[in-house]
Amino acid sequence: LTLICTAYMTSKNASSVYTDFRTPTVGSLVFLLREAKARGLQTILKAHVNLDNGEWSATIEPTDRQAWMDSYQSFLLLLANAAETAEADMLIIGNELSTMLNMESRWRSLIAETKLRYSGELTYAATWDAAMMVPFWDDLDYTGINFYAPVTQGTEVSRFELLTGWQHWLDWLEEFRSATSKPLLLTEIGYRSLDGAGMSPEDFTTLGPYDPAEQEDLYWAALESISTTDAIEGVIWWNWLADGNGGNGNLDYTPLGKPAYDVLKEAWTGN
Repeated sequence: LTLICTAYMTSKNASSVYTDFRTPTVGSLVFLLREAKARGLQTILKAHVNLDNGEWSATIEPTDRQAWMDSYQSFLLLLANAAETAEADMLIIGNELSTMLNMESRWRSLIAETKLRYSGELTYAATWDAAMMVPFWDDLDYTGINFYAPVTQGTEVSRFELLTGWQHWLDWLEEFRSATSKPLLLTEIGYRSLDGAGMSPEDFTTLGPYDPAEQEDLYWAALESISTTDAIEGVIWWNWLADGNGGNGNLDYTPLGKPAYDVLKEAWTGN
């Protein structure tokens, strides 16, 4: 189980992050992580930053980058304390903060401070096209990639064609794993339940016909492909909505109430 805790920015140039009623409290995070662990689940706490205007966190350009890092560190250390209290298995220290990766020394300092408070394993969730630019993988236990690479160029594709579309990416992931000498997690992977979802898996804005069968096929192809390589230690599926939305007609990534759920259930339980 991966719980996401989000801080916010007023704009891409803001020099700080902030929390409000949308951000889970430390107490609620600890409760949920403990509850999941009591049910035999591995537990992960993941830090996110969202912008109030909907822009992507990978494009932020804080006016004062040092001040932003100071603010972000305060947020992350709260999560580190929660993860330690709940004995979470892993803490993901950041998500898709591509424009901040050149603050290498500051990130290494942040990681060191985090390790003083949290004794579990650490990783960072990089965009799939910026993973090779992360300069501090060697300070973490795992590498992490949010993997939304296109696996098809069309809207009507067979499962065989989807497997073929994965082959290039499997080679790339194996090369990345070899280059970093660290175990690799796909810290996000997912597909929407609409026609053409495999063409631009990262795009959550497009409209199209509801197609749960295509989502099912994409889940199946991902699991089949990943099972053929030793490069990937595990995957985190994006996403299961906290409000319980899903089901027939829902175009989001959630597999709830859709055939993709049965693919996941069979993969993890065998039935």
